[in-house]
Amino acid sequence: MKLRLLTLLSSLSCAIPMAHVSVTAIPIMLGTAINLLSSSATMAAQFRLPTPPNRGAAGNRRGAASRGDCEATSERLTALVPEYPKTVQGKKLPSQVWGLTAAERPMLWFYQPYTKASISNIQVILRDEAKPSNQVIYRTSLPPAQTPGIQGVALTNVPLEVNKTYHWYLKLTMNCTVPEPIFAEGWIQRVQLNVPASLAVYAEKGIWYDAIATVAQSRQTKPTDLALLQDWTNLLKSAQLDSLASQPFAKPANR
Repeated sequence: MKLRLLTLLSSLSCAIPMAHVSVTAIPIMLGTAINLLSSSATMAAQFRLPTPPNRGAAGNRRGAASRGDCEATSERLTALVPEYPKTVQGKKLPSQVWGLTAAERPMLWFYQPYTKASISNIQVILRDEAKPSNQVIYRTSLPPAQTPGIQGVALTNVPLEVNKTYHWYLKLTMNCTVPEPIFAEGWIQRVQLNVPASLAVYAEKGIWYDAIATVAQSRQTKPTDLALLQDWTNLLKSAQLDSLASQPFAKPANR
């Protein structure tokens, strides 16, 4: 960044003779250069959705509405993963819920709208489609967060294999008279990344799970950063999840 900034300032100084530049104008030039760099960094984070597989990867990123005396909310349990509607000869088929990762141990991000007292258990399950009977290779339970909001969870504790697709399930059981589980499910495919990893690279190559993890974790450490907020909003909008862009991050159970 320093090299780019010096180059830009050098070009400005060549275009404007220093004899005509006051000392007070130099901070303005510096600020302009920094704004240009920040703007280009944000623009580089526009996400390109890749084409999903020709077949398979059916899922549902939104859980069903709660029933009976379970807590009622305006939003539903939602996995923050792209959803691809599918039709064949005019007939609507189950949507594909699918995305790419370059990480050995990626994360799944989701929004849960329920209070801590309403949640009995949250489970994440990962299956390997290449193994007999879609064998479960990872299962974990999460303690309910202290507040509703957006959460992230590791999808596995074993390395995912390159060029393989895995099926994940998010299962939330509520505290109520009839604790019917609420499910979201989708797919994750690991690919090989042959260039240095960055948000811009993830966005350009359509690597969803790593892009959202990068922005989400950065937003949690820098919640007032407007450039990160814009990246977050743009990313969710690309997957038609922008209605959740203003939702807060859940307060972890151990805080």
